[in-house]
Amino acid sequence: MDTLTSLINQLITSGGIGFINLFLLIRLDYINFSKENKEDKYLYLLFFSIVNYSIYLLIVEVSKYFSLPIAFHIPIAILFVLILSIIFTFILWIPLIKILFKKVNDYRGKDKRSSYDSRSIKKIAFSFKENKPIFIFDFDNNLVFSGISGWFSDIDEADFEFILYPFNESTELDNYDTLIKYVSTENIDADVYINIDKKIKVIIIN
Repeated sequence: MDTLTSLINQLITSGGIGFINLFLLIRLDYINFSKENKEDKYLYLLFFSIVNYSIYLLIVEVSKYFSLPIAFHIPIAILFVLILSIIFTFILWIPLIKILFKKVNDYRGKDKRSSYDSRSIKKIAFSFKENKPIFIFDFDNNLVFSGISGWFSDIDEADFEFILYPFNESTELDNYDTLIKYVSTENIDADVYINIDKKIKVIIIN
């Protein structure tokens, strides 16, 4: 029992039992960590771990009032913590984060600053649901590839990679100047994603 308690205490100090909350919030794009602020991850882990550990201690105390073998107290508490941790993520943490972001953007709006978005630029640019024409050029305006959007990696720390499906026929828009003239003069909505590290410009036709 002492060994298990010691293990749980180590998980608390390392932020281990707050990982479930953080994983769900990251995958649902409510929290985002870049290379510059990755230290914030440990603060979130510590916070969620403290909350989950408090729930764990409460359940252990409550379980003592039931006619259960002592050996079952900690396993049952751990099981309930895992379940409640997932439930609280959706009914507590996500609503609180939404309220917080709304307040932050209200204040930023008053200061005439741009809205805050927890997602990375890559996720914002490629978070469309329908397939779209995409043209990729290097910084010398040479075509790298063009086609219809497919899958792309949305993990921020992973290499930027995606799948495009080639057009069924050639197009004059594969020329950079022609494409820029097209999106500038026609009633066309387009986004341009620029990746400095990869030295590419991705033009997305909406």
